[in-house]
Amino acid sequence: MFTHQLHFEKEFEIVELKSPNGMSASIAVNIGNTLTSLKYKDREVFWFPFTLEEYAANDRMAGNPFMYPFANRLSTDFIPLDHAEPPIIDKNQSFIKLDGNDYIMHGFILKSNLWKTKSIDSTAEFARHTAIFEWNESLAFYHYFPFNHTISMIHTLSDKGMEIAVEIENHTDFPIPLSYGFHPYFQINRANAKNIFLKLPLKSEYITNDYLLADGRIKIPENFPINEAFHIEDKYFDAGYTDLIKDEKGCTHFDIDNDGLKFHLRFDEAYNTAVVYLPSDPAKHYMCIEPMILPTDGLNHTKDIPLVVKREEHRNSFLIELY
Repeated sequence: MFTHQLHFEKEFEIVELKSPNGMSASIAVNIGNTLTSLKYKDREVFWFPFTLEEYAANDRMAGNPFMYPFANRLSTDFIPLDHAEPPIIDKNQSFIKLDGNDYIMHGFILKSNLWKTKSIDSTAEFARHTAIFEWNESLAFYHYFPFNHTISMIHTLSDKGMEIAVEIENHTDFPIPLSYGFHPYFQINRANAKNIFLKLPLKSEYITNDYLLADGRIKIPENFPINEAFHIEDKYFDAGYTDLIKDEKGCTHFDIDNDGLKFHLRFDEAYNTAVVYLPSDPAKHYMCIEPMILPTDGLNHTKDIPLVVKREEHRNSFLIELY
């Protein structure tokens, strides 16, 4: 039987999901609804080296943070809007994250305490938690992205692993442009790099400028064999990719062998971009394979931006399958 528990550690709302086959997960609901831990037989999948108090207060990222309403960097100090003149974003506000070149990145709700638990349950087949975020006029950043809508995030732990689904319900008269993503930090031991293998089904790499901003141009990847396993020793990645190899359902499949802990990533159809980040610093024991709707700065240069119209509901997910 799967089990679930919701409890508080000081002011932090924590959800624990467990399976009968040795998987467990922890979600910090009021710190961005961040999945902070996913374990299989006591081996941790995610890099999360902080206490909850530290993570809530610092400007670091770890676990599986949600980037919304845009993923990665913007080249502009505003979000382009079709129905209104976009206001300039005040970079001094607490919800703004800047990169080293003063570009706004990763959206507005990375560590928001405004997520609310909607439901939690468990059965013989899964344990599931649903949290919602109400995007409305009460928010300090609403006028930067002025669409009244509800975001639901559903974490489902099954015998396969963890599925993270996003649902967006539009309550406005204007179509909502989609450009969100996740930034999962997978824990690795760089000392064992020869025993860590990736298979990346990515056929095209976005060309970026010195500030890691894409403009839509692409090239063939040069530093890994496409859709073939390779070990990460002496490898470094910080790039976005498109032309993902998809199955008959439109899903993309990645394979990771993390020194014996094997897992499989499945991106659903709407995730048409993947960012791969493997730091050059061997002291950084993580790598990221990020599902994204659009490429970096895609709201400024992508022609066919996915939209959610009024009274329509968008749903998309990715799966971390452990074995």
